Amino acid sequence: MHGKAMELTITVCDVDRQPGRATKRYTLQRGEREVTLDLREEHAGPIEALLDGDYSEGGQGGQSKEEPKRQPVAKKAAATSRRRRGPKVVTLEEIEASKKS
Repeated sequence: MHGKAMELTITVCDVDRQPGRATKRYTLQRGEREVTLDLREEHAGPIEALLDGDYSEGGQGGQSKEEPKRQPVAKKAAATSRRRRGPKVVTLEEIEASKKS
């Protein structure tokens, strides 16, 4: 009897790729795009929270009437703190005034 070909499939977590750990398969879809992930319990927390309906701050399954809080926007540096590189643009009057000085 000749040796038979055998195939062994090992499913690992798509985040840490450690064999020997239990995983669950998740398929996410947005429009035409679909992604299938094999994740350990510790990496699947955010997905499980969505499935359980705990994705709003109040834990009401998205039924919260409050607007999400926005992060404060960083203020831009004052225009005087950065000098623009390149030639200085001056008017004819400024050139004539500098000649008289």
